[in-house]
Parts: sequence; structure tokens; C-alpha cells
Amino acid sequence: MTIQDEVLVYIDKHGMKKKYFASMIDVSPQMLSHWLLGRVQFKRNTLDKIFSVIRADK
Repeated sequence: MTIQDEVLVYIDKHGMKKKYFASMIDVSPQMLSHWLLGRVQFKRNTLDKIFSVIRADK
């Protein structure tokens, strides 16, 4: 499972909108969408924020 898949599962599990998740990691909803589709790569600090959000739930 890719990190993008983990993010989608987290968003679905918590019933949140992608816009809200994007605000949690300090990126625009458009950038989150592009990243989820594999069009852009996030820098390490953004990936660290993603990991801290989704892994805090486990």
C-alpha cells in the first residue's frame, strides 16, 4: 500500500474532506489532489507531516 493509499484510507475512515486533510498538512487542496494522483512529489517535510497525522491514529 502506497502512502497515497494510506492517506485515502485515513480520510475515508475519519469521514473527512480532502480539503480538511490538506489544511492539516499545510498544502492546498489542489496540491494534495495532484500528489494523490502522482502528478507531483512532496518534499520531505510535507511527507513527515503526513506520516505524523496518519500514524498518530494507529
